[in-house]
Amino acid sequence: MTMTSGITDPPRAAPTRLDELAPLTLIERTDGGIPKIAEWLRRQQETGAAILWLDAEGGDDADAFFQRLESSLVQAGIVSAGLTAAASPGLPGTAWLGVAAALERVAERLIVVIENADRLDSFGVARQLCALLDTTSALHIVACARNPSPLSAAASRYRVRTVTVTATV
Repeated sequence: MTMTSGITDPPRAAPTRLDELAPLTLIERTDGGIPKIAEWLRRQQETGAAILWLDAEGGDDADAFFQRLESSLVQAGIVSAGLTAAASPGLPGTAWLGVAAALERVAERLIVVIENADRLDSFGVARQLCALLDTTSALHIVACARNPSPLSAAASRYRVRTVTVTATV
């Protein structure tokens, strides 16, 4: 497996860039490109980070995606049930606000790995993930995709510090 990376910062070796733990890490990969990333995530977990895996399902609107994220956070014991409901006004497009409020109470580093991020159909999901990164300093998103993801365009538009890694067999 080879890894290369590229953002506006001076280039360095990919493992060092991953260890920097940018708010958003975009991993563009081909089949079989995940083993080194899983190894890196294990090292992050050993240093105290909580790791949560979430598969992007095509067709999710923003609220459905963030409700699945909330459910996963509760099931993993990272946030308490009911914290998100208290902060979300229940209007369409606001589910991410409840997740943001719940994550404000999380002291440990939280890495949410979004597998198949290229299946995120909605720029709204990507935009709200970028807003979530802007409001929650403990959160880091690692988005794995075989094809371009809307997260890349949203991160550029909303100036989210991003590391892009290409992983190949």
